Amino acid sequence: MVLAPQAQTLNPKKDNPTAASIQVSLSTERRVYRVGETVHITYSVRNTGTQPVYVAQNLDFEGNPNGGVSVDIVSPPKAKVFITRLTGSPPPEFWKGRNMVKEIEEHWLLLRPAHFYGKTARLELVPLSPGKYTIRAAYIRPYLTEEEIKAIGRLKYPIILENQYSKSVNIQVVK
Repeated sequence: MVLAPQAQTLNPKKDNPTAASIQVSLSTERRVYRVGETVHITYSVRNTGTQPVYVAQNLDFEGNPNGGVSVDIVSPPKAKVFITRLTGSPPPEFWKGRNMVKEIEEHWLLLRPAHFYGKTARLELVPLSPGKYTIRAAYIRPYLTEEEIKAIGRLKYPIILENQYSKSVNIQVVK
């Protein structure tokens, strides 16, 4: 696991942003896989700060405007891969009338100090060529309007307002 840099949060007690500590981690079951083999990853977000912090309960980012965890993969040059899922942005009507404070209070996870939240999932890319692949996880901040950022100041606890990254993990794919 890697300690992420101090994340910017919105503190309801003050008008200015303060530091909160979260850590994003990523691991794989093994370091060597065969071509075409499914790679499973485990990623988590840990509160390393001294106060609770809200995080998106659905960790699968996939274009989710509420944020979550995104996984980036760098494959070898000219490598062939099979992508198992593509996502897009929400339709414009999603943003109309959204009450972000209510959404956070009712549907987000309040991550207490020293607690973590994570999952194991299938990597959304199947390597079809041998070589070294680099994988990194990122906790992606929510997409917020200026009005929503101001309104979030009413929350009892902060949310993370900057993307946070894990250390990269390398896997080797062989024939």
